[in-house]
Amino acid sequence: MILSYEHQYIFMHCRKTAGSSIAVSLARNLGPKDIFVGGIEEAMDLGINPPRRVVAAALRENPVDLVLNRVKGNKQYAAAVSKHAKKRFSRTIGKKPQHVAAQVMQTTFPVEWSKFFKFCVVRNPYDLVVSDYYWRTSGVSNPPSFEHYMQALERSDSLDGIVPLDIHSNWPIYTIDDEIAVDAVYHYEQLPHALETGLKGAGIPFEGIITKAKSSQRSARSKNYTEFHTSLTREIVERLYDKEIAAFGYRFGD
Repeated sequence: MILSYEHQYIFMHCRKTAGSSIAVSLARNLGPKDIFVGGIEEAMDLGINPPRRVVAAALRENPVDLVLNRVKGNKQYAAAVSKHAKKRFSRTIGKKPQHVAAQVMQTTFPVEWSKFFKFCVVRNPYDLVVSDYYWRTSGVSNPPSFEHYMQALERSDSLDGIVPLDIHSNWPIYTIDDEIAVDAVYHYEQLPHALETGLKGAGIPFEGIITKAKSSQRSARSKNYTEFHTSLTREIVERLYDKEIAAFGYRFGD
């Protein structure tokens, strides 16, 4: 999530929609009072410093750890800033501040929510779940099959922490009372052109998406997402993501 006072916008960071790359790209033009949560490490790795407000939040959370990691090197320091800034902001906007819900943002920042330009990026859920599967199982020695993973998701079985039960859907990130609450919704399938055009029209400085800010770990990325699905997994997607499918007209194979 980014809340920019410098340019008066709010970027609602949906999972598995190139959100980290977009956030890092936007971070190049943030002001000192802006809030930037999610993508801090990636930005700092590229030499993009987070706003002073974010570093100050991390310092207030754990000044000793931040100082110790500053001595250890840039990578450790970036990880410490990210960790403690997230923890600090989680006190006001929830345990996953980088993927904060629209309702929480509206309640916590009512003036900014009513005045600033709000936007997000969404993705075809049939594709999203495949990307999420590879992200969640990367590094797992004996990962579940995609079908087993989807069945576990539907029955609320975390498979020892592999399945993202509480954050599998992006719907709450950009809706309030099941109504779209942001000013613009851009589609992952139309990146980067749609986002670049939209932000330019809104007067937000944006020099394009920095690619590979965060790897999806999909080793079989050359395969189309349709090749991973069975009739069962398609039905599960249609039940779990029915609101997104209805709102945006998503179809299997698009």
